Amino acid sequence: MSLINDPVATVYGPGIFARSLPEGRQVIVYQVSFDLAQGMAIILPIPVKPNSGDKAVQFVDLSGYPEMLEHMDNAFPKDNAVDGCSFRPAGAPFESVYVPSIEGLARLEEKYRPPEGVWKKLPAYHDFGFVVFKFSVERLDVYPLAFAFPRKNPAQLYFPTMVVECDDVPATRKYGGLLYCQKIPGDGFSTRDWRESPELPARSVNVVRAKGIVDPRLHLHRREMKAHEPNKDTVLG
Repeated sequence: MSLINDPVATVYGPGIFARSLPEGRQVIVYQVSFDLAQGMAIILPIPVKPNSGDKAVQFVDLSGYPEMLEHMDNAFPKDNAVDGCSFRPAGAPFESVYVPSIEGLARLEEKYRPPEGVWKKLPAYHDFGFVVFKFSVERLDVYPLAFAFPRKNPAQLYFPTMVVECDDVPATRKYGGLLYCQKIPGDGFSTRDWRESPELPARSVNVVRAKGIVDPRLHLHRREMKAHEPNKDTVLG
């Protein structure tokens, strides 16, 4: 789930990449662009392994590769391209922090806090950790936000695809988007409903600039999220 603590006018994307890592961890790359009021936050609840501490999340700086997800999409034939989804890669200044509990969110600066009472509408996230990206610009064209964390359930791959604006929890999605993943040896989940790239990603993705997030030995898989589908997270496994 991604919680945007200020109303937004227009959303472009989002795009999300996820991959399992050794020792039960996973990485998420999240990219979205929108118009907003000054001083807001994107809050991503994540299913972190219990008792992982304040430093459970490792952030990855992808400011040098703003077009990463666009290059991922180039791994798929153009006749299979998804209409209506686009990325606007650019750089927006932000601060990223990890908050290990709901109670800790109350200690954020007021303009970055989630709306009071929103978690009563979202009880499933009571034991999650929270990745918070703080922004102070009006026009937000975000380069990919990337981080890795130890999973509560290493057999599952988690995508924060539910979107909540302020305290509005709609039953269906307002926006479409694209999901990408790679399956490492040992992953038991199915990608039967996903499209597999015909070639390895090294032909379209700069794996060096991606800082090890993309495995050049594994095919990419892509799935379209459509507007008006149920507004919920996507979990493989």
